[in-house]
Amino acid sequence: MARAALADPPPGAPPPGPGACYRLTAPSLRTTPKIAREWVAVLLGVAGLARLADRAMLCTSELVTNAHRHGRSVLITVEVALLPDAVTVQVRDDNPQGLPSVVTAVRDCDPWEEGGRGLHLVDCLADSWDHARTGPGTKVVWFTLRDRR
Repeated sequence: MARAALADPPPGAPPPGPGACYRLTAPSLRTTPKIAREWVAVLLGVAGLARLADRAMLCTSELVTNAHRHGRSVLITVEVALLPDAVTVQVRDDNPQGLPSVVTAVRDCDPWEEGGRGLHLVDCLADSWDHARTGPGTKVVWFTLRDRR
């Protein structure tokens, strides 16, 4: 059975500016999005960025849910870089095929449909987001939120 683990950034990894970086590695289970979003909220609260928590929780939940539903990973890794006025959250999985993009047709779909809007929400809520292949079998999707006060 896979277990969640908190770990420091790998040795030699550059620090995320004047802040701190945290990593959660968890099994790809249906409960992992809830665990990840609540973990992100706790980190933001401790860092004094609680005002970003609602947007961060929703975006984190969407990305982790996508990794769970569409990835082939046994594990999903969530990395959080905290800066004095921003947060960047990265979600890694082992399915590089079908790199994500915003579904532009979301305007034309049934408003009562239950799925298919996750990246559209991230696009609307995040100050920036993107994705990249990180190796032969892995990808990362990330978003950044800035404190606008």
